[in-house]
Amino acid sequence: MHVRQPFQRQGIGAALLSKAMEALEQRGCRTSVLWTLKDNAVRAWYDRIGSPLNTEKSWEVDGWPIVAVAYRLGVVEIVRKQAKRR
Repeated sequence: MHVRQPFQRQGIGAALLSKAMEALEQRGCRTSVLWTLKDNAVRAWYDRIGSPLNTEKSWEVDGWPIVAVAYRLGVVEIVRKQAKRR
């Protein structure tokens, strides 16, 4: 999921995450893991909605180091409600 810079901080990301959580919940999923690049500025938002950092992994692509981190989103209903409030 990505929200282009001019449209950030308008609740669009929260709405997209909320809909994704609803879809997972309807399929019986109670937890999920979200991966993002370590340098991604949106990580502050994941921290604000209470998503704990779960793990980190790194690899190389054409000689470029890639570092990603995973957030455990927990019970999808709680995350969906938190995302809607922000």
